[in-house]
Amino acid sequence: MSTGKIFDNLLRGLLILSSLAGLGMVLIVLLSVFQRYVLKSPLSFSEELVGLLLCSMLFLSLPYISSYEKHVKISLVVNLLSGKAKLFASVLSSLVMIIFCCWMLLETI
Repeated sequence: MSTGKIFDNLLRGLLILSSLAGLGMVLIVLLSVFQRYVLKSPLSFSEELVGLLLCSMLFLSLPYISSYEKHVKISLVVNLLSGKAKLFASVLSSLVMIIFCCWMLLETI
């Protein structure tokens, strides 16, 4: 199996886990609403768990989104640039993103 195929399967697996986290959020909220209004006994942990699942869903889907460039782009200024300037803007934005991600990683340690 080639490295590209392994990487694609890994990304697909992370996307499936992200989808399961989203489904889990929906099910927990539905269960919480049912228990709150029908059984008059709300779940005590639902808000915290939904928040953790939301973060999990976001961060598990980021590698797939970035790899296949499915994220939202605002390309108003970039479309006005020529070939080399467009390449420079792309490299610069990637560097800014890498610096930001490294900074966020260091802040969490």
